Amino acid sequence: MKIRRTLHHDNPRWAVSWQDGGRQKRRFFTQERDARSFGKSLREEVRDMGGLMLDLDPLERASLMSAYLRAKELDISLGQALDAWEESGAGRAAVPLDGLVREFLVDKRKRGLRPRSLSALEGSCRALLASLGPTGDARAIAADDVAKFLDRPNWGARTRLRLLRDARNLFGWAVKRERLARNPALAVDRPVIDPKPPAVLTPSEAERLIRAAEEVEPVMVGYVALMLFAGLRPESEIGRLTRGDIRADVIEVRAIAKTRKRRLVPIEPNLRAFLDRWLPLGLDPRPVNWQDRWGRLRTAAGWKKGWPQDGARHSYVSYSYAIHGEVETSRRAGHSPDELHRSYRGLCTKVEAEAYFGVRPSGIDYAVRAAELDEERKKNGTRTRDEMVELARKRWRNASRTSGNPPV
Repeated sequence: MKIRRTLHHDNPRWAVSWQDGGRQKRRFFTQERDARSFGKSLREEVRDMGGLMLDLDPLERASLMSAYLRAKELDISLGQALDAWEESGAGRAAVPLDGLVREFLVDKRKRGLRPRSLSALEGSCRALLASLGPTGDARAIAADDVAKFLDRPNWGARTRLRLLRDARNLFGWAVKRERLARNPALAVDRPVIDPKPPAVLTPSEAERLIRAAEEVEPVMVGYVALMLFAGLRPESEIGRLTRGDIRADVIEVRAIAKTRKRRLVPIEPNLRAFLDRWLPLGLDPRPVNWQDRWGRLRTAAGWKKGWPQDGARHSYVSYSYAIHGEVETSRRAGHSPDELHRSYRGLCTKVEAEAYFGVRPSGIDYAVRAAELDEERKKNGTRTRDEMVELARKRWRNASRTSGNPPV
């Protein structure tokens, strides 16, 4: 190190010169005392660093120098090398994939994930464990492993997309909980899915379905009408709907429904007509033994097989879009306007929509028809509607005694 007086840009200055990493460095000061103070601190720093090196034994010094030279060849610093080592998880205990999955599912259950969603997530995790190995170290899973897991000839694009989403969910949760340093599923490309327009019932098909309900299962008229003319989801929304949620002019879909968001669905005039004739039966929107009843009336309407997935809801959204437009339908259906524009725009004309919402009740008295059907079932030796309700209540009471839960 040298301290001397010199000219710097034609101005008198005090220069401090020293070697740093094989390079000559200089720093200029206007006052001599400042230059000498800087030189003193620099010498103390060099002395301290040298002391640290002297504290190491010869083998440690050689190892440190070797690591430094290797890092220099790779054009990285020793600090960067240590950061990468920590991120890799080397030196920490292994993270078995099955243990990670258990923690993940327990956390999802505690957060209140609905049983149906939790069951689907568990199925995805079981498939992932079967492919990658339950006891393998999750830190060693790479994007290629996830891609290989998804590469099944018997899985369609939608199945692969669902499994990829669930894998990203699992590994993303592990990163947030600091179990893993990275999410390997993020580097896997999403499967390409050819968009298909939603299946929409024609006005005549909708009428055929509601007429079958009136004729063979009048207790299901409310259930079918709410799907067709209010667009309610059959399980997550109608299954949680009470008679008190059906008001004079709107239906309240509470926050416990699928989207966990409350919304009010205006009651169309034709839906009001169906509800006014069905409500005096005193039944819940989704009656007892509804699965069997729903199957019978679909068969009676000509859909023993081939019922379009979510056909009633898709029909309501499509026809509502044609009459009420994008924004109003998004409020009614609980969809985003972008999704409506992308999936439902232009599927139906206004004339078709008016015919769809023009379907009205027939002249059948639902109470009388229900009584006639009960009498027919009694003659045939099958249970009547009241007997099925009482049987269900007995099952609920027996279940409450064994589970400790209050009766339904």
